[in-house]
Amino acid sequence: MIDRVTGRLVAVDDDGVVVDVGGIGLRLRMADPHGAGIRAGARITLMISVEFSRNRIDLYAFRDAAERDRFRELTAIPGVGGVTALKLLPHVAAVRAGRFEELPAIPGIGPAKRARLARWLKRQAGGRDAGGSPRERELREALEALGVEPGRARTLALKGVTARPGAAVEDLVRAAVAGSFDGEAAGRKGPGR
Repeated sequence: MIDRVTGRLVAVDDDGVVVDVGGIGLRLRMADPHGAGIRAGARITLMISVEFSRNRIDLYAFRDAAERDRFRELTAIPGVGGVTALKLLPHVAAVRAGRFEELPAIPGIGPAKRARLARWLKRQAGGRDAGGSPRERELREALEALGVEPGRARTLALKGVTARPGAAVEDLVRAAVAGSFDGEAAGRKGPGR
């Protein structure tokens, strides 16, 4: 899995940035790229999240790991893809608190979906840090690296560390992929799926 990208910033536009990495121009979608205070020609390091779909691979860039974690929290919500998550990213606190009047108008996000977003985020936080325990995060990241959808990886990670608190992460990954935690194999995403 790609964790971060370091290179020379070639271009900044409303949708993101282009970073030259070893002669390859990577198009990275980014929330508010103009507000990041970065300029073409600068050498930058950005945290990355990768989304695979049937026809393409999208790279999303973030200023730091915490911003990337909030993005992944949003994309774990059923019906929220990367583009919508980027638009919601600056407003996570407002969504969690149910302060929808603070949200900008986002195509495809009406009142019913806003309420569902708030319920999902509150339930996922559940009184603990939104990323879970260190073992849970490690298991979730390992499953995502294998191609498991982020929301499914989060669910399996929570079930795994709860069901087998003393097990090694490698054993939990094997059990999750085999479907030991809920009777079905972990759903992988990627081309043709």
